[in-house]
Amino acid sequence: MKKPLQMILLSVALLGCGAKSGYAGRWVNKDTSVSTQLFAGGKAEVTERSLTLNADGTGSLSISVNGEDPQQYSGKWDVAEDILRLDYDTNKTVYYRVIRSTNERLVLRNPEGAERIFDRVQ
Repeated sequence: MKKPLQMILLSVALLGCGAKSGYAGRWVNKDTSVSTQLFAGGKAEVTERSLTLNADGTGSLSISVNGEDPQQYSGKWDVAEDILRLDYDTNKTVYYRVIRSTNERLVLRNPEGAERIFDRVQ
């Protein structure tokens, strides 16, 4: 008797997983890396990625290294099952795999295989 109830609850929980509205918002990721190249001096680099996904399907991505002028990309976005698609205005499309999504966190795997954890900004 317990198993059917668990299956129903799981089905209800998964029903809203692909909902576009659950992804809408502003998400930020910060990574710190240290260069291991000879003569680089072990200088730390902080990369900040700001991903804005508007409910109307428009969005933007900003990437800044050490607080310098960011690279800006804008365009349209959509999500189908566990794939987040960003269509940039530069006629480039990038697909990210959604590893995990909660109200506070979004974990994406980029095309190169790196996983990034984005925190929702309220």
